[in-house]
Amino acid sequence: MIIAFEELKDQVGKLFSAAGYNEKNADIMANVLVKSEARGIYSHGVNLSRGYIDACDRKIVHPNPDIKIISESPSTVIIDGDRGMGGVVVSRAVEIASEKAKETGACTVCVRNAYHYGAGGYYATLIAERDMVGYLYANTDKTAVPFGGAERYLGTNPYSFGAPAGENPPFVLDMATTQVPLSKAYAMMREGVPFPEGIGVDSDGSPSVDPQKILNGGALCHFGGIKGYGLAFMINVVSGVLSGCAYKKDEAHIDFDQAATCPTVGFFLNVTDIAHLMEPAEFRRRMDDMIAEMKTLRRAPGVNEIFYPGEIEGRKLEKALKYGVNISDKTYGTFLETAKAHGLLF
Repeated sequence: MIIAFEELKDQVGKLFSAAGYNEKNADIMANVLVKSEARGIYSHGVNLSRGYIDACDRKIVHPNPDIKIISESPSTVIIDGDRGMGGVVVSRAVEIASEKAKETGACTVCVRNAYHYGAGGYYATLIAERDMVGYLYANTDKTAVPFGGAERYLGTNPYSFGAPAGENPPFVLDMATTQVPLSKAYAMMREGVPFPEGIGVDSDGSPSVDPQKILNGGALCHFGGIKGYGLAFMINVVSGVLSGCAYKKDEAHIDFDQAATCPTVGFFLNVTDIAHLMEPAEFRRRMDDMIAEMKTLRRAPGVNEIFYPGEIEGRKLEKALKYGVNISDKTYGTFLETAKAHGLLF
């Protein structure tokens, strides 16, 4: 079904308000989820609202956290998220990093004590919209095996990067370091979609394509073998060890079904202000020039167009803002059920 972007955003915002979020934070959460839905990132869109609201209802997260700066220098910051939802906390982290980067040229932020932040591409886009380039790492639940291991130790540990373009949508790279994100693996299992080779291992560490064996006692594998594993380990170093947050296998948790336990995942954000290196307009022109040249390259058989990371999602967002958001009946139905349980009828 198609729902006008602002109408859907208003509805989602009202749901978060009903759960105790103040106006600013409810608007942030609505933007995070609806823009992700509009960009076609359905696994991290409006369907997350149910789990997010439930986490708030069960006091796992604070809807209006007292976000504090633990320590800072001209170009570094450590933030305590006060058990806030990741969307609220990381949005504030992007603001702080951007403000400092305007003064010093670059800023690194470590975030501890916050909850799931949704789609990393949302924050990469925020960075690009400020005429900056930056990346965001997240230390997640332990769902993957180290290369050669038979026991979970690292997570999907996603990586996001954003950079502005001129006439084109911003460059936005957003990916898990596992073959597929955990949420997508569960969705594939529910929908009966065959698991590809290399996606995971069973409880003995043997390669498997059986979703039950992988998700119940087994583990996911990182893409590219030892290379993806190396990236995931690196992300655990900066998002877990360096942030002062969880880094061991029994510590990092963001599971919606847990009891009221403190979220323990960490985030690592680095932002560079383009204006300290070249004129932002020149950077955007050069980006468009590179994209245009890439589009002229010879294409493989059956390929109509070569896309860069974030282009398809950017086009979808532009279309959704104009014509409405394409949301599945199931996702919207679940959202309406959650809204009704909080006294809202749309």
